[in-house]
Amino acid sequence: MFYGKRMTQNYDNIIKEAKKLVTLIKNHEITTQYQTSLTEINKNIKSQELLNKLVLLGKEINDQLSQSKKISPTQTKEFESLKNELNKNNLVKTHISNQNAYSKMLQEIIDLIKDPLAS
Repeated sequence: MFYGKRMTQNYDNIIKEAKKLVTLIKNHEITTQYQTSLTEINKNIKSQELLNKLVLLGKEINDQLSQSKKISPTQTKEFESLKNELNKNNLVKTHISNQNAYSKMLQEIIDLIKDPLAS
């Protein structure tokens, strides 16, 4: 195998097109909405704390479920409390929705790159 300049030239056009794809992703409405909500979350400590609590509790519950462990009543109460806080916090709800849309878009692009015939 040859790993010098000649090998790089074989896919320079792919890199060029990938850069175009990056620009398209960066300028897409879904990305813009996600970046905007992320900026807003980073300015709001209460929303950051709520989001962090949701992420940590979600990870903890997922870990337990993957090990076939039951969810404790304390965790259930904590989850309900966080759910109530979330329902009152439009910033976090919007950010989670934007983050999900952004992740879905990226995953669809990755899947297409991995298996272009599957689409």
